[in-house]
Amino acid sequence: MTYLKKLLAWIVMGFFIGAGFTTAMYLVGYWATDIYAEKVSSSMKDQLDDGYKPEQNETYLMEYKEFSADSGLIIEAHEPRKVPNSLDILGKIKNEGVDAWNSIQIEVELFDSSGAFVDECSEYMNGSLSPGGLEHFKVSCRRCDKNPLPEFENYTIKISDAQFKAIKKGK
Repeated sequence: MTYLKKLLAWIVMGFFIGAGFTTAMYLVGYWATDIYAEKVSSSMKDQLDDGYKPEQNETYLMEYKEFSADSGLIIEAHEPRKVPNSLDILGKIKNEGVDAWNSIQIEVELFDSSGAFVDECSEYMNGSLSPGGLEHFKVSCRRCDKNPLPEFENYTIKISDAQFKAIKKGK
């Protein structure tokens, strides 16, 4: 019985020590967060009051453009390469537009002999494509032996999306 009383006393004492430590850490964390938030808020206010000041002789085009068919991105050439359970489409994209684009998404749709849609696959091109630029790409439609690529007769290929890239220009 004495053993149980000592054990219970240790548990209660541990609880109070833990509660005290937790309370102290909470107060320190709250105090530190409050100070940090005030410094960040003050710094942001100073920056907004000062206004944006670009470095000398440079400006940035700060605009957003949504990708559309008249962006100037065209698939110049493409050819299929069939291997078991896979289809690779190799090709070239050319930028005939005036804007730079990155994260270009190329989509391939597969159709059977009756023209019915059977599958699709897509890939993102890494990097940027500047006006006048030409870049090679590969779209892979891959499957495993347990889930083979559906039989298809032909395919269509298109650029389904791209991200506008603002170009840094000198003054």
